[in-house]
Amino acid sequence: MDKFADCTMRGVRSTTKLYKQKDVQGTRVCRNDCEVLLCYIIFIYFLFVSYIRVQEGGFFMKMIFIPKYLIQAVLLFLICLLAGGVVWNVVSPANDSFYAEPTMMEPVYCGTTKENCVALAINVDWGEDVLPDMLNTLAEEDAQATFFITGRFAEQFPEIVAQIAEAGHEVGNHGYAHPHPDQLTVEQNKEDITKAEQILEPLIGVKPMLYAPPYGERGETVLTAAEQCGYTTILWTADTIDWEQPAPSHEVLIQRVTGDKLQKGAILLMHPKAHTAEALEDIIETIGDKGYTCVKVSDVL
Repeated sequence: MDKFADCTMRGVRSTTKLYKQKDVQGTRVCRNDCEVLLCYIIFIYFLFVSYIRVQEGGFFMKMIFIPKYLIQAVLLFLICLLAGGVVWNVVSPANDSFYAEPTMMEPVYCGTTKENCVALAINVDWGEDVLPDMLNTLAEEDAQATFFITGRFAEQFPEIVAQIAEAGHEVGNHGYAHPHPDQLTVEQNKEDITKAEQILEPLIGVKPMLYAPPYGERGETVLTAAEQCGYTTILWTADTIDWEQPAPSHEVLIQRVTGDKLQKGAILLMHPKAHTAEALEDIIETIGDKGYTCVKVSDVL
């Protein structure tokens, strides 16, 4: 279960904005290097001017007791050294600074939609006895959700996964075996993600595009793996904490996701627990009373 306290809103951005941010960061690196190159060129210019002044002589040269040819040699050496540095920065493909790669994609904590809607994110690794009730409530309330399902659950209950997709809800990837992703390598995380994908895709007819890491872990290895597998990593704006023991009260469940964190594009996390299924109707209606509709995660990005 996703035993992770409410995440702060550190990454309010959609997939598109994430890629834009990566482009901006890459551009910023190049711009900073260009500024350095410009300083090189200006310095070379002043050295060259100084070289010419020394060549011409004048009052300044009469005041110092260093041979003119020695000053010229030093200035010429500095000019060549700096010019070589400029050429190296421009033409060398191995220059990691000038050709720096954009940073890794960040997880999404909240969508950027301008519509009055929020996303229900339901992480599934158990709850086969509860999910039918949740699906009935969603249908009765004309609400949609994204179900992030593990591969091992889909293997055991393929009919439930198919039912979720047929009802018009979105299915996301929750990994195969619900491991701790931060304890795995990039390759191990990729294996866990793709194994789940291979089970989910035939059941829902499309490749899932969203990935919810188990336990809400978001270290470098899992984020890199998800991105390399073509996924956008989804976390949450507010958590029902329905996984806690003892189970939170009906009122707490509702307040956790309809309080001050309720906003356009909010991603509200829950699980198929009996007390969550009982509170779901009131959660959706309270969200509606505040002017929001419940949609899929991809609809708020």
